[in-house]
Amino acid sequence: MGETPSTTAVTAAPPPQTVSVRTLGLSVALAVSTTAAVVFAILYFLRAAPSAGTSRAHVDEPHVQKATVLPDEGAIHGIVFYPIPYTSPPNLALTCPSRTYRIVKQDESGFTWLAQLRKEEEATSSISPPGLGYFINAPKPGVKLEEFTWEAKGVRSGADGDAMRVFEQTGTFQTVLEQQGDVRFPIPYTLPPNVELEGKNQTTVVTECTATGFKWRNPAKQPTTFDGNVGPVTWKAKGIKATAVPK
Repeated sequence: MGETPSTTAVTAAPPPQTVSVRTLGLSVALAVSTTAAVVFAILYFLRAAPSAGTSRAHVDEPHVQKATVLPDEGAIHGIVFYPIPYTSPPNLALTCPSRTYRIVKQDESGFTWLAQLRKEEEATSSISPPGLGYFINAPKPGVKLEEFTWEAKGVRSGADGDAMRVFEQTGTFQTVLEQQGDVRFPIPYTLPPNVELEGKNQTTVVTECTATGFKWRNPAKQPTTFDGNVGPVTWKAKGIKATAVPK
């Protein structure tokens, strides 16, 4: 009697899993939308947080104020207050075609001016105007001064401006009778800073100021007592330090 052949059970392989077209489409759409959300988030934060080169872009447009002053009869100095104060002492210029007016004191709120008298206008008595630090000849009775115009340019005081620190630099130069020259700031500013000249010199004035330096002029033809119109002059600049090379 022959042997009965053995049989082996064969398990059928599971059918391959398939993904429907609809499910595949939803997965792709979800991935695309997630990527887009990440990209938009990055762009938003990049826009919200400006880089170091643009964090002070608003400073590129200075706040300008100007007005005309008509001095009272007999007065050779006075105080002017800015209608809107500045974050730091602004760049200030006084203009008069027939007389020299000096800035003897200035801050963020205003300035003190002083008129340069002619010899025939000086009296024998002396006065010491506020902020000058020394005595000068008083005006003769009846002296009438010409009007002058002031113009201030700087960073307007406010929430953004108050967060900026005032950067100060100082140095010296030699002034010469009937000469002019220029001084370069070791470190430039974002805008033309406020420049003050200190010392006994009575005639040297700042004629032009930029973000990188200023020009001076000494119109005197002869020295005054103790050579007050010649020799070393100390300058002091105050403004917002530049974060990039000025144009």
